[in-house]
Amino acid sequence: MEPSDDLATEMENEKKAVTQKVSLLKLFSFADFNDCVLMTLGSIGACIHGASVPVFFIFFGKLINVIGIAYLDSHQASHKVAKYSLDFVYLSVAILFSSWLEVACWMHTGERQAAKMRRAYLRSMLSQDISLFDTEASTGEVISAITSDILVIQDALSEKAGNFLHYISRFVAGFAIGFTSVWQISLVTLAIVPLIALAGGVYAFVAIGLIARVRKSYIKAGQVAEEVSYFSDKESS
Repeated sequence: MEPSDDLATEMENEKKAVTQKVSLLKLFSFADFNDCVLMTLGSIGACIHGASVPVFFIFFGKLINVIGIAYLDSHQASHKVAKYSLDFVYLSVAILFSSWLEVACWMHTGERQAAKMRRAYLRSMLSQDISLFDTEASTGEVISAITSDILVIQDALSEKAGNFLHYISRFVAGFAIGFTSVWQISLVTLAIVPLIALAGGVYAFVAIGLIARVRKSYIKAGQVAEEVSYFSDKESS
């Protein structure tokens, strides 16, 4: 086999290793019982927080209708305004506690699981043979994996997961209320969903590409800093 064939085979193997993906459940492989409790409470808070937005617009619509009644019967209008205002107070309390539960629980469990990942990664790297750092892994890659890569995973666990449940519950509750109230308008609105999904897919594709470029830049910067530190120590000695 020619050297060019060996190089092509090596590049192909590296490409396969880079494109290897991890399943979604693997993100939660470091979760213990406390993390499961936090994620459950955070999911409940995210669903309540997301579903509260369509409920808010129902109350707001009823409050707008009171303006038309005020011209006919001011006493009845004031009574309904007081009733709807009390509903807004109850809804605001529910939003306050559900949003706090969503953010606090998901952020806390994200930090816990990210810390476990850092310890496991560092323990795994320290147990490797020293020749690995000369051939396959550099100090810049290790530092980048501990800092930037795990920060991306922590961001997915602490923010993206809660936001996903929040917006899914808002979507489901909004269309459920819409089809119950005025199904014709809801059906027209539903036709826009594929365009929104397409725009979200393009955004995710661009964001993933930018994250990959940022990671490569961090690795390159770490390697340069390592070389500069090595030569400066050598000159000083």
